[in-house]
Amino acid sequence: MPQVLYRKYRSRNFSEIFGQDAIKNILSQAIKDKRVAHAYLFSGPRGTGKTSTARILAKALNCLDRNEDSDFEPCNQCPNCIAINQNKFLDLIEIDAASNRGIDEIRQLKERVGFLPVEGKYKIYIIDEVHMLTLEAFNALLKTLEEPPINVLFILATTEPHKIPLTIISRTQRLDFKLALETELSQKIQFILKNEGLQFSDEIISMITTAGAGSFRDTETILEKVIASTGYSNKEVIAKATVEKILGMAALDSINEIFLQIQQKDSRAALLLLRGVFDNGSNITQLIRQILEFLRREMLTIIEDEGKSRFSLTLITQGIKAFSQAANEIQSALIPELALEMAVVNLTGINSPIYSSDLPVKKIEKVELLKTTAINKNVEDNITKTEFQVKKIENKSPDVSVDIVLVKDKWLTIIETAKNYNHHLAAFLSKAEPLEINESELKVNVPFALHKKTLEQPSSQDKFFEITKSLLGQGLTLNCIIDKSKIKLVQNQEIPIDVESNSSVVEEVFADL
Repeated sequence: MPQVLYRKYRSRNFSEIFGQDAIKNILSQAIKDKRVAHAYLFSGPRGTGKTSTARILAKALNCLDRNEDSDFEPCNQCPNCIAINQNKFLDLIEIDAASNRGIDEIRQLKERVGFLPVEGKYKIYIIDEVHMLTLEAFNALLKTLEEPPINVLFILATTEPHKIPLTIISRTQRLDFKLALETELSQKIQFILKNEGLQFSDEIISMITTAGAGSFRDTETILEKVIASTGYSNKEVIAKATVEKILGMAALDSINEIFLQIQQKDSRAALLLLRGVFDNGSNITQLIRQILEFLRREMLTIIEDEGKSRFSLTLITQGIKAFSQAANEIQSALIPELALEMAVVNLTGINSPIYSSDLPVKKIEKVELLKTTAINKNVEDNITKTEFQVKKIENKSPDVSVDIVLVKDKWLTIIETAKNYNHHLAAFLSKAEPLEINESELKVNVPFALHKKTLEQPSSQDKFFEITKSLLGQGLTLNCIIDKSKIKLVQNQEIPIDVESNSSVVEEVFADL
């Protein structure tokens, strides 16, 4: 059975490692200087060459034909290099920590570490996905990792270094592998295509590298799937639409059109376009990634090219937030498509046709009428309060002096006069007791919060102001003080209240009682 591409074109020496120049320099110099560390920690995303680099280091240290004084590359021709390439070298032990994660497996490893190498100069242990080891297994490994025999080398590989205890990390030399750039992925693809006798257009290669998302192994797997769609024949010319369908990608034109509709606040058109993308078989995760990459490029266009994007920066930033949230939600969503559709609806906003055009005209008119009424009511209240304050200020005249004795003497007359204006006002005034006057403000005792609220509202104050000015020669305002001792005086008396229009007032009376 032929090997898959990512295994067939796995790097076999340092020169074939793409995109990890800093790590290559560190390891090659350590080999030339004969200063290789006793333990390494290779950390980084999947498919970035951690295990391949570990195997190359093992070959370089055990190569029989390498010039140790000047060269660091393995020859790939000697028995040891060939055995390592064929996975038959007895002194290279690869352990999958995901399936050998317990303390018993580590104890067996410790027992074997002491044995001398069988075929090469060094015995090398590669522990893949080392973060999967249990805490007990890590503790058992500590001492051996810190002081292994002189001819033993440990290489730990992980995609999640934060899960490894610091006591382990401190005993290793850590090298961080990074995701590959698209140019580096493109170089690897062109290298493979050349060796396979195939040729793709730059546009197709760019689509494959974008889908690979920085992982060499993922990119090589995608490349193999694309090649398999037409067969290993250079006669077939693969079309862009074919690659999009294979990779579950949406056409860039479709994404562009969706955002043009979003910018125009037309959520119906945007959702229909999105539904068309789903119907064409686009992978949802891949689609979100394409959308975010599209928005990222538009944002960079605005920043770097002085605002030459077709979209506003506000829409772009809101779009990035909305679809980033959708990417998190689809992991647990019962209907993954709904997360993207809600992102579109949220971006178009309530002014879009999907919200406004479906409302009956009468409902819209009613809403506008209610809004206008509320605004007018607020304006009227503000005018009333302002007029009352103006009257209060105008009344401060040094030529007129009204004392509390005169007010008490005229109090029953004031109540009777109030009946001509408002029976409710007269009823509440009859339960009030004048106390003192401070300039134009009359302080009175009342039994309930209901009395205070009613007498101090602007309409009541206006009427009282007019009555006192006509009877006393000076308009007065009311300042009510609640005195619970007055309750007994009114408990058995009827207070005239319009229940239909003052239901909240009735509730307040009973709350006070």
